[in-house]
Amino acid sequence: GLSIARAMGIPSARVSNTKAFLLGQIRSVVEAKLTDSDLDGQKVADIVGISVRYANALLAEQDLSLHRLILSRRLSRCRVAFEDPNQTYRTIAEIAHGWGFSDMTHFGRCFKSAYGVSPRECQKAAAKSRQGGRLGP
Repeated sequence: GLSIARAMGIPSARVSNTKAFLLGQIRSVVEAKLTDSDLDGQKVADIVGISVRYANALLAEQDLSLHRLILSRRLSRCRVAFEDPNQTYRTIAEIAHGWGFSDMTHFGRCFKSAYGVSPRECQKAAAKSRQGGRLGP
């Protein structure tokens, strides 16, 4: 249990084996289902076999909730995609939709709140950074 807690960034946490297992299950389900635009806390809790309330109580010890965990993982995956040189052909909407966002206005607000820049600014900064590292005319 302590090894899992440490891997999740909680070096001094005391977590029971059951709690550590459930936290790992919650995170695994979220990661596996991120592309599902209908993914919500209830679906995650149902798959893990616990109540939403209990899942949120477990995550609260890490200053998270099911909603915030899903949102932060989706935003992180989108940011990685924006910075990936192999995905420059994809539009912002394609990337956001691919990671489960259905409302682009909501996505833009959440992304800017999380990273301090808009998705377009992030994409442009990544492209500029890649060009700055190249040699050529």
